[in-house]
Amino acid sequence: MAELRTFDELGLLKPTLITVMKAKCDKVKWLEGIAMRCPKPKPKPQNSISSSSSSSSYIRMRGALRSLVPPVSKTPLLSQNPLSISPLREIPFRDTLAEAFKSLSKLISDGLRPVDEYSQILEICASSKALAQGQQIHAHVIKSVPDGDSSVFLNTKVVFMYGKCGRARCAEKVFAGMPQRTIFSWNAIIGAYTSNGDPLGSLQLYSKMRESGFSPDPCTFASALKACSALKDLRSGTEIHGLVIKFGYASVVFVVNSLVTMYAKCDDLDGARRLFDSMKDKEDIVTWNSIISGYSASGKGLEALDIFRNLRKTGLEMNTYTTVAALQACEDSKFQKLGSEIHAFVLKSSSDLDVYVANALISMYARCSRMSEALCVFNKLEDRDNISWNSVLSGSLQNGLYDEALQLFHDMQEVGHEPDLVSIVNVISACGRIGNLLLGKEAHAYAIRRGLDCDLLVGNTLTDMYAKCSSEKYMGRAFVRIPVKDKISWTTIIAGFAQNSCYRDAINIFREVLTCGMEVDELMIGSILLACSGLKSMNYVKEVHGFILKKVMIDLVLQNTLVDSYGECRNVNYAARTFRLIREKDTVSWTGMISLYVQNEFPNEAFSVFLEMMEEGVDADSITLISILSAAAALSVMKKGKEIHGYLIRKGFTLEGPIASSLVDMYGRCGDLKSSYR
Repeated sequence: MAELRTFDELGLLKPTLITVMKAKCDKVKWLEGIAMRCPKPKPKPQNSISSSSSSSSYIRMRGALRSLVPPVSKTPLLSQNPLSISPLREIPFRDTLAEAFKSLSKLISDGLRPVDEYSQILEICASSKALAQGQQIHAHVIKSVPDGDSSVFLNTKVVFMYGKCGRARCAEKVFAGMPQRTIFSWNAIIGAYTSNGDPLGSLQLYSKMRESGFSPDPCTFASALKACSALKDLRSGTEIHGLVIKFGYASVVFVVNSLVTMYAKCDDLDGARRLFDSMKDKEDIVTWNSIISGYSASGKGLEALDIFRNLRKTGLEMNTYTTVAALQACEDSKFQKLGSEIHAFVLKSSSDLDVYVANALISMYARCSRMSEALCVFNKLEDRDNISWNSVLSGSLQNGLYDEALQLFHDMQEVGHEPDLVSIVNVISACGRIGNLLLGKEAHAYAIRRGLDCDLLVGNTLTDMYAKCSSEKYMGRAFVRIPVKDKISWTTIIAGFAQNSCYRDAINIFREVLTCGMEVDELMIGSILLACSGLKSMNYVKEVHGFILKKVMIDLVLQNTLVDSYGECRNVNYAARTFRLIREKDTVSWTGMISLYVQNEFPNEAFSVFLEMMEEGVDADSITLISILSAAAALSVMKKGKEIHGYLIRKGFTLEGPIASSLVDMYGRCGDLKSSYR
């Protein structure tokens, strides 16, 4: 029982299970009982990335583990019976844990301590993520294998297994209890932290390993560099790069691949490219994938596709990741034609569309505003995952197909796919876009049932949705429910109050933000200027203007909003001075100033600004032309009005709607009723 208590302290297995099994069975029957509960392997979909058989995945795992663990010397106990290993050698090809446990029980019944067999079963548990079976093998290892080289070897395998099964804390407990450690033990725990979403912990362990006097090997560097990538820690990544060179691993392909990925994810694409170009032999497809995906993720589609073309010239066989990275580069509408060509190439290469490639195609077509093609790919996809549904959901949302997005959310549940966080955020956004409060409440209720209403992203989206549905009461409640608010939370609530004419509430919350010392950005200032404009408070606008100057916020959208705010307060002089201080004016800047002059009955000044706009070579939009037609009507100047009419015709504007109404009004007020009628 003492051994069971020790294992329970590790938090890995309930002692009741072992106690019951021990009461009913001896060691052999206990293992056979485990075998009976082992799940049968599920067949993997043929269009999945890991579409190869389980046996081949096991072989790949064995290859990876060779760099993780040292070879175990054959002890006399194992060498006495050479046949003791043979039953388990066939297990990877049968690939069932049940068979593995049956073979193991036979060896134990012969009085053996099968270290190799424990090792291989732990590998199978790791590759198939069979946590329960891995825990029970761990329990048996604790009871039957004494401290020594075999114990260090097997505990390393246990750490590796827990890491692969998503139990980094369990791996850490096992690692902490190891009296002796090897570099392979350190690699296992560092890799466990990296792969389970704790890159900071991974780097801390890496530092402890160095302090303990262990020299890193290529696997250590690969895991540490992956952690740097996740943290976007370029400084640590660069230091590790120096050590890679120092220890002589600069030519190890998978280490170089990790370096390229690290530089790319840390936004140092120049460093990634220099490293890529310096490689003499680029015969590993992962190397190409790393640099292509780095450029794609940074929005540099041209560079990504240029490397993709070079890759095709080499004749190197591409894989799913290559295609996905290239399609991500084609999400810029400038490259959509090439995206269609890649789609055709994929269809030509294989009749079955890989789910990962299909998801990338859906995203690419959606971002290029080609939802019909995106839906076509989606409808032909048999093995859809949540990413497939979320891609077509968000694509519908981006392209203004809000009702379709709501229908897709319904269909997703009908076919048995449980919506995740991203799905719920998309459907809440769709409810806000169509301003349907009832549907928004239903989506909110669904989020509550799933326990996601207090999630930061969901909370922010709910606040925005209720603001768009003009429900200040529910908007405030959703905001209060967010346990830890970020800058987006505060910006959303301020914008919500300002957009719904609750100007005082918006200003009071903004003061609270300033009191807390929270960082203020341009979006928040833009919303508070909207509130100041609504109150027609010149003092408030001046105060915010001073804050902008103090914080050196040089943002064109913010400057345009400031001009508009002064205009709303009927202070044309301040508006004009602010307008003149804008260095690079866009169409919105010019249109805002022209409209402001027209609204405040300064038609001559409006014409002066319009002529200046033409001289600068800035194209006027329909709002600009409607405003300047109003100025011509106010001045009753037929000549200028006709010039504007000619400009409209030359630029191909459709003379309908508001533009037609403004032309009729201008000709009528200038006394040309005949032209007005035409």
